[in-house]
Amino acid sequence: MKQGSFLMQLHHLLSGFLDPSLAAHFQVAAVRDGKLVLIAPSASWATRLRMHTPSLLESLHGAGFTELESIQVRVAPLAKPPVEKRRKRELTAAAKQALDAMSRLDSDPDKKP
Repeated sequence: MKQGSFLMQLHHLLSGFLDPSLAAHFQVAAVRDGKLVLIAPSASWATRLRMHTPSLLESLHGAGFTELESIQVRVAPLAKPPVEKRRKRELTAAAKQALDAMSRLDSDPDKKP
């Protein structure tokens, strides 16, 4: 839990240093032996991210993350946040009747409100 929170903190910090279009195409994967590992969904996004690694590392050092010595960018699918399943509920008889009445009102162009 602590590691996940740390990675999320790094992700938000790095996102603030990057252009929003690029910030939407990477995730922080891990921190190992002073190396920050980032993932991008394609080689083109990874290349764009790699061009920013020197300035990102400098910004991280300025923010107090001096234990980070390098940044490695890898290509891998980004993890998607879990989607909450919505339960289907049946309309009540009163709701069905109200929707039916509303649809009849909208379909008659000669009627004035």
